[in-house]
Amino acid sequence: MRDKALASIERFNMLNAGDFVVIGLSGGADSIALAHFLKSIQAKLSLKLLAVHVEHGLRGAEALRDADFCKSFCAAQDIELKVFHRNIKAEAELFRTGTEETGRRIRYELFAKCAGDQGKIATAHTLSDCAETLLLNMARGCALGGLLGIPPVRGNIIRPLIACTRNEVEAYINRHDLDFVSDSTNLIEDYARNRLRLKAVPALCSVNSAFHAHVAELIHSLGQDNEYLSSEAEKALNQAKTEKGGLAVSTLKALHPAILSRALHSFCREYSPEAVHLLLITEKLELGSGAVTLPKGGRVHIKNGVLSLDIQPAKPPEVEEWSVPFKLGEIPLPNGKILNVEKSQGKVYNLLAQNCINCDKITSMALIRNRRAGDTFAPAGRCCTKPLKKLFNELKIPPFERENLAILEAEGEILWIEGIGASQNGKAITGQELLLIKIME
Repeated sequence: MRDKALASIERFNMLNAGDFVVIGLSGGADSIALAHFLKSIQAKLSLKLLAVHVEHGLRGAEALRDADFCKSFCAAQDIELKVFHRNIKAEAELFRTGTEETGRRIRYELFAKCAGDQGKIATAHTLSDCAETLLLNMARGCALGGLLGIPPVRGNIIRPLIACTRNEVEAYINRHDLDFVSDSTNLIEDYARNRLRLKAVPALCSVNSAFHAHVAELIHSLGQDNEYLSSEAEKALNQAKTEKGGLAVSTLKALHPAILSRALHSFCREYSPEAVHLLLITEKLELGSGAVTLPKGGRVHIKNGVLSLDIQPAKPPEVEEWSVPFKLGEIPLPNGKILNVEKSQGKVYNLLAQNCINCDKITSMALIRNRRAGDTFAPAGRCCTKPLKKLFNELKIPPFERENLAILEAEGEILWIEGIGASQNGKAITGQELLLIKIME
């Protein structure tokens, strides 16, 4: 494992002398091997190491055991460690995302926060993880890019073990007599990745013991193909460009489909086109006219032999701003809804927490209103403040619904949003007096 990891670091220029490296440390075999390996080359490269462990609040005593293990391991290895505790289940419910997706997002947010602008983030992804990702993407449906596995380097994220199989990692663990912990959820077949790891991959290895080696060869070969096709697509784009920034339809229609789809995706990239949008654009090209609306407000037009793209999203219609004083009892809103506000005290249950507000945060100036340009919000349980527009996009709330959402503001701060819940500052705390907001339409 060590030789392959060193080769990956050199080949992909992952590390430079003096780098600050944040290590994602779960306590499992892969991350323990990664941390031990980086410690072994720390002096040679003058690295500054910081291990980060995120406890998700999902596995009770087992998760706390993992955190304690990481503390003991890092103390023995003389590696600085930060441990974060997060309620992933509550976060997933708040943002209507799966626990696996939510956990991954929060881990990387915390890694990035610890790394800062100059640091690097080292994760323990292996060749085995690449094989599982390739199979998972293939099963779900993907283009060539989805078959490239996990990139060795993405921005400031590096993966030194990306050329090593899980068996090689375990051999390294045994050779150095290292302890590690096992996550019991890795054996639960409710997760698609687990089913592939536990069933599909062993079956493929039984067909050919060199399965992982062949996956590495395939990823390398497909990566070269993808790089070449992408470069040809960029050349085609340059050749098709018109003086006013559009693309000549005649040039596009002469392209091979593999080049055309990449060229169109590159041209519309800022609006996140999906395969269905590219197919629609291709159909309009054959017709010689038409328009296709893209996600994020973009719009492709084909007219007079030129394909053009609206650079600015269409402006939403003007919405009249409204606000009403916040009070106990019923609050009729201009949008036709009625809020009912009651005082309560006691335990904050999960199902009610979304609509519970800390009574102490309400002032005489509190009001209920619709959204305003520039609004920001700090959701409870998160370590960040986000523009409301970005938050709505993440939650996939349709534009026509956004203007009707009730927002509670006090002293210029948003404390609660209908359908999203309380802010970090406004959240209710068990045992303190709270306000329960009910929405009626």
